[in-house]
Amino acid sequence: MSVDAAEDSIALKNKLSLSFDLYGDSGGLVATSWGIFDSKSGYNLAATFIVDKGGEIVYRYLGTGKADRPSAADLLEASPAHSL
Repeated sequence: MSVDAAEDSIALKNKLSLSFDLYGDSGGLVATSWGIFDSKSGYNLAATFIVDKGGEIVYRYLGTGKADRPSAADLLEASPAHSL
């Protein structure tokens, strides 16, 4: 989820030929409620979430910087589909 304008997210999706949707939060309301909006910079902190079909956050990872991301194995393990 990005605080970028919707047009920028669409352009990025097209540029990278992404097969998934990018979600925007240009006002930072969702990011603020999830505790990841940095009001000083106006950007979100580096974070990864898995949200289930019911809208519940089932996994949250707060990185220490843009390059700090969970491994694919960690995401698969945390995925609700993994428990099927």
